[in-house]
Amino acid sequence: MSSGVKVHESVDEYVQKMLMPSKGAKEDRLKVVIMRLNDKKDSIIVDEENTKYLKDFKDSDDVFKEVMKLFKKEQCCYAVYDCFYETKDCSGKEELVFISWCPDDASLRDKMIYGASTNGVKGRFPSIKHHLQMNDSGDKTSDGVLDKLGKGRVVQLEGKPV
Repeated sequence: MSSGVKVHESVDEYVQKMLMPSKGAKEDRLKVVIMRLNDKKDSIIVDEENTKYLKDFKDSDDVFKEVMKLFKKEQCCYAVYDCFYETKDCSGKEELVFISWCPDDASLRDKMIYGASTNGVKGRFPSIKHHLQMNDSGDKTSDGVLDKLGKGRVVQLEGKPV
């Protein structure tokens, strides 16, 4: 990676679980995997505290908003988000979205490290075709996701009409 930051093997393991979910209960499937720099700032690791399963959102009125709350105002991170949506053409789709969250309020050093590492992290998962670059709270709206998934075609996002 051009930044010199390594990606911990657990990142690959978590994303593989999302790409090839087990035959178990649907609520035990990963919904979002959050990745961040470790304390030494030399490796991207899974933020297990903020990595969530579908069952973690079972009582939520708005899953999309709950997922977006995982992105802190002053802390950069990456995420792989299992997005459910419907289009005018298809009654239900599920696709993984890679998210780069580099908020304007984060430290300059962190923004530089994350910016230089994004292609290396994203490149580990070539089967994920959607990438969102988000920098402020305005990017954390459904409009940004809808643009990537098919603006004008998406009629529901996470079970809510758009």
